[in-house]
Amino acid sequence: MPTEKLFEENLEEYCHLKVDDPSKFYDIVGKLGVGGFAKVFKVRRKSDGLVCALKFVEPKTDSERKVILNEIGVMRMCQQNQGILKVIEAYDFKQRLWIFVELMDDALTSYVQAFHKSYSEDIVKYVLKKSLEGLDFLH
Repeated sequence: MPTEKLFEENLEEYCHLKVDDPSKFYDIVGKLGVGGFAKVFKVRRKSDGLVCALKFVEPKTDSERKVILNEIGVMRMCQQNQGILKVIEAYDFKQRLWIFVELMDDALTSYVQAFHKSYSEDIVKYVLKKSLEGLDFLH
């Protein structure tokens, strides 16, 4: 387990953001939603057609900005784990943070709603196993 100082040094290294205009490289395909800090869009990278999600954040305070930068850093530190959403790239442009991440076309919620009857023991074990693997990795 890294010390707090080492963790902060690593986090700073992983928080590196590009400063170019991301609209040169991506086209917005559609809006996916709005969260507490961000608007989320479906986007397509111009160079190769990769479809991904954009978390577009306009931090209101320095502390809010730091929270988002920490999120980017932690996500990048966890890239090698299969269960963690991958950051493709991130930009700091015009006081806004543009975070391009893997697109999750589906969510567990849609499966739960579609099959709202009982679930087999194997399905419950699989979901629980993957959840515990993610927690184990993060801790």
